Amino acid sequence: GAANAEGVTLELAEQSRWNTGYCVNGIVRNAGGAPVQWEITETIEGVINNAWNVELSANTGRVTFSGVGHNHTVRPGGEAHFGFCANL
Repeated sequence: GAANAEGVTLELAEQSRWNTGYCVNGIVRNAGGAPVQWEITETIEGVINNAWNVELSANTGRVTFSGVGHNHTVRPGGEAHFGFCANL
């Protein structure tokens, strides 16, 4: 995954896939020494049609994911979780 702040990584773990779409869980990890308000850009396959616990800058192509109120700040050693589904 891409990183923005030092030590911040994003893992996109595919949960399901079918011929017209897929769903993933996103796990943001903070390996740094300070709390971070995360924002990470990834290139997304297909068009996102549903997302939860996350703000999106777009729904296809290069998408910047950022946290919502309860998961925007990730403490050192902590994680934030979100998910989305997309059409292919």
